[in-house]
Parts: sequence; structure tokens; C-alpha cells
Amino acid sequence: MINLKKLTALSILSAMLLTSFASFTACGGGDTPVQDADTSSGETTAAETTAPPTNEELLAATRASLPKVDFEGYTFTVLDRDESNIKWFTYDVFAENINGDPINDAVYERNSILEDLYNIKIAEKKVARPVNDAATAILAADEYFDTLTDGLTHLAKTLAAPGYVVDYHTIDTIKLSNDWWDSQMSSGLSVNNKLYYATGDISIMDNSGTWCVLFNKSMIEDFSLDKPYALVEDGTWTLSKMYDMAKVVALDIDGDGKMGDWDQYGVMSETYNTFAFWSCSGELITKKDSDDLPVLSMYNDRSAAVLELVQDIQLDLVVTITGPRHSKAMAEGVNVAFKNGLGLFIFGGMMLITDYRASEVDFGIVPAPKYDEAQERYYNTYSYGNCTAYSIPITASDLSRTGTIMESMAALSKYSLTPAYYEITLEGKFLRDEESKDMLDLVLSTRNFDLGSIYDWGGVFSIFAAMYNAKAYDFASRYAAVEEKANKAIAEFIEKINEQ
Repeated sequence: MINLKKLTALSILSAMLLTSFASFTACGGGDTPVQDADTSSGETTAAETTAPPTNEELLAATRASLPKVDFEGYTFTVLDRDESNIKWFTYDVFAENINGDPINDAVYERNSILEDLYNIKIAEKKVARPVNDAATAILAADEYFDTLTDGLTHLAKTLAAPGYVVDYHTIDTIKLSNDWWDSQMSSGLSVNNKLYYATGDISIMDNSGTWCVLFNKSMIEDFSLDKPYALVEDGTWTLSKMYDMAKVVALDIDGDGKMGDWDQYGVMSETYNTFAFWSCSGELITKKDSDDLPVLSMYNDRSAAVLELVQDIQLDLVVTITGPRHSKAMAEGVNVAFKNGLGLFIFGGMMLITDYRASEVDFGIVPAPKYDEAQERYYNTYSYGNCTAYSIPITASDLSRTGTIMESMAALSKYSLTPAYYEITLEGKFLRDEESKDMLDLVLSTRNFDLGSIYDWGGVFSIFAAMYNAKAYDFASRYAAVEEKANKAIAEFIEKINEQ
């Protein structure tokens, strides 16, 4: 029997999506806002009594709204990372068949729709480092791939800086204003209003590379500590609060009078987190001026105070364990130690969540802490080497075709790939409570992009790891040593971008 309520909702949604996709075939900007229903008569409208459409219905409506184009059997090839990247290999581009895995099956369904709709074949070319293969192919004018995905730093330095990839804003069939693209990345990483990498629902690998804090819920109860969820909600989840809580649980388990690899720690961390904790205070290595050009902004009184507190936490060998700081054995072992219940907090990528599927530890997820309570909002950062995005080579022979396929892939992924990752894989299998779902929403909606960390002009980003490794508190002198070099590198970069 036909469900009339669902059919009505689907028809309304199809009309809305058709409006959004009008940008494929007509000039103009983003989505047309939908006006509120007229309720002046006091009568209940159909929209008010209709249940929200399901993902299946949204996917069907999205498919119906896509442009009708025949690409005559074209093979659309994505260059991406192979399994030599261990945890960071690409698994959201291509699927051979249905196998029961939610991610695999969502990719297969999405690609099947695209192949049927546009008369194309979707293929992938997997390599160890896509940007290197891409650069070689571009210089040789080899058009064997249409787009590629790799870590942001690699895309930026190897392809964007030399001018090997296309500015997204020049592709009429891609509309970054649509909500299946990540507007935070689009605005944060553009230069001179040009953008050379983008992500959004088209990929789930950027989520895996987003940093968050996991906490041991049993340890919170055992030590009668404040609930992290409540602290986040109250705006009192700060670096100092995290540090104070971490000090309470640090314990020399084996009683040998020193903290070793398998004692109990308050914070489980890594070298990169010297920058990551600092970044989550809202400070940026570079901000952008009114012309959308990067300007050094990393050193000021507040940023220096933040980094001093971060160093206090990172270098406290009683409270914090960072793999390389303790022993080579722990370089990969902090994750294992957290799985075994030996840590209160661990700060790292959301890839950790799926790593802990078999762990007996009952854990929750919260955003990175604020610097202090005066900070207006939470910020979360990425692993810039592993967080992935898409770039389009200048050798692409038909940008309209590439844009149509990528825009459609992103739109379909919003109701296929993203729900599979977000709702089924994370919420259904790994996250252990309802509060974690809300925290996951918060983490993914507060990501903080920083051009300076990606390009490391003059070595400004490298300062953080250098200070950690030297056990140093000399931010001012280190910054002064690279400031002139960094400004020169930025000026040269802007000059290259202006020439493209």
C-alpha cells in the first residue's frame, strides 16, 4: 500500500532538492531558502503532521533531483591511498560488490546510482602516496585520473603550491555552498578566494582524522570526578580542569617509585598534541585579512599563555604519557594502554573510536578542552597529514563533467555514506552512550582550519614539536627566529597563487 504521508513528504523534498540542484544548469549561487508554511489560518498543515523522511527517501529524492546527462560510458577514476597506509588507506571511494559492511555497501549503492544515472564507470587507482603519482602524471600531461584524495598537507605542498590543481571556484558544476560540502574547510583554507581542496559528505576519512578526547567512564566514577559531559555543557571543560582531573588518577601501579610504560596516567598523548591542544584554544598560526590572504597571528600574550599551559601538561611525566617520551615500546602503545584501562583521557583522531571496538573499557567522547571559561566556544583540529580532501588536476579535460560527478557523489553521500559511518558504524557499534552522539555532533561542527599548520611557512608549525622535544618554554625566542623567514615564505606563496 502507498504511504500517502511519506509520498507527500518525499514530493516536497524533491522540489526542495531540485531548487538546490538548479545550480548545475543555471548561473547563480547556493540554495534557495524555503519559506515557512503559512499557518495564519490556525489550521494544521500537512508539513506539521508528516513524519520526517527517512535516509532512504532522502536518497531517492536526491537521485531524482540530479541533472540528467549521458557521459557515454566514461570511466571516472579517483587516485587514492592504498593499504600500505595501514589505518589511513582509502575505503570510501570504490566497492566491488555488496558484502554486508555498512560503509562498503553505502559506497556501492552510491556509485551504482551514479553509474546508472550518468552512463559512467567509477574506478580507483590505489597508490602509496597519491600526490606524488599525481604530480608525475600532471607534468607528463597524463590524464589517467579525474580527481584524487590525500592528506591535506600533501595536497597543499605537493600540488596546490606549484599550481598543479584546479581552483574549485572555477568549476560551475560544483557549488560549495551546498551543505554536503564542508564550509569550514572551504572558508578556512581558501587563499585569495581560491580553493584547491575540498571535502564534506563525499568522504568519511576527514572525520577519522578529526581530533577529540576519549575518557574512561569507569575511572571517572571510581575517583568521583566531575562528569566530562556536564563540564562541556556548562562551558567549564578547560585545559586546567582536564589537567587537575588527570593529576588525581596518576598512579605508580607497580610501586617501583617511578612512572613507567604500564603505570596509570591521566593523559595519553603524542608529540603532535602540543599543537593540537594549543589550536583548540582558538589560536591560529595564520589568520586571513580582508583580501582572504594569510597573515601571521600565532604569537601574542594569550597564545603564549596557552602554550605554556600545554607544555605543562605535555611535559608532566607523572600525569601524561606520550609514546616517544617514555620508550620506543610506547610509541604505538598508548592506544593499547588506554584499551587496557590505564588512562583517564586520550587525545587523538576519531580513528581511535573504531580501534576500540573490542575494548572492555567503557569510554565517552568530548571535544578538546577550551583554554579557559572565558573562551566563547570549543574548537577541534585535524591531523593535517591524514585528514583527507579532494583535489582536481589541471590536466582534467572536462571540468564540467568532473564537477557534475563530484557534486552528485557528495550529494548522494549525504544520505548514504555519511549515515553509514556516522549512525551505523559510530553510534551503532562503537560509541557507548547517548551523550556521545551529541558530543560527536559538537566535535564535527567546530573544526578549526589553519593554513599555517598545513604549509608550515618558515617553520612556524614546526615550532610546536621542537619545543616539546627540547622540553622548552621558549616560544617567544623561537617565534622571533622564524618570523621574518615565515613572512617571506608567505609573500612568495601569495605571489604564486596570484599568478595561477
